[in-house]
Order: sequence, then C-alpha cells, then structure tokens
Amino acid sequence: TLEGHSDAIHELKYSPDGEYLASCCGFQSHGDYTIRLWDGYSGKPLHVLDAHTKPIYSFDFSPRKKNILASASKDGKVYLWDTKIGQVTQELEGVKNFPEIRFSPN
Repeated sequence: TLEGHSDAIHELKYSPDGEYLASCCGFQSHGDYTIRLWDGYSGKPLHVLDAHTKPIYSFDFSPRKKNILASASKDGKVYLWDTKIGQVTQELEGVKNFPEIRFSPN
C-alpha cells in the first residue's frame, strides 16, 4: 500500500532499473502537487519531490542516466530531479501547456 498522497494517484511508473517507483496525483489534483518516490522492491517511502506549485502534468525517468527524473507542471516549470537525494538539479521555466514529458530513448 502506497500512502501519503492527499488525492487520487494519477500516474505511477517504475524507473528503468526497477530501483524506484514514482507516483503523483497529476493534472486533476486539488492541492497535492508532489511526486513521491518509493523503493521499487520494498515499497518503502524514500522522498517527496515537492517543488511544483500547481498540478503536475507528467513525469518520466531517464532511460540512460540513472537517478534522473523529469517533471512538468501547470506552474510553467520542468524540473530535473536527482532521485537518489530527492532534490532538484535543474529548472526550466516558461513551459506552457506541456501535457506530457518523455525522455528520448537514444
């Protein structure tokens, strides 16, 4: 059981290596603008990624760089996160109507 979000989970993904499981309430959220990271094997909570100030459109794990997750939000920002420490490593601003974020497989 994954507990902690204050709204229904909209998106759930494993990292490519299975080490992490990430969840978010998504675009229809009413106040929970977080992504939660869990241990992919035990389900133990690891980090709450909480920099976004509006609903999250989507997120994705990098297929090539271990421990990198990108998230896009209605707040106009894309964040790159270090999943090992649960911190933002890069911020991109001015993103509008970005409904889906995905890493290129190459």
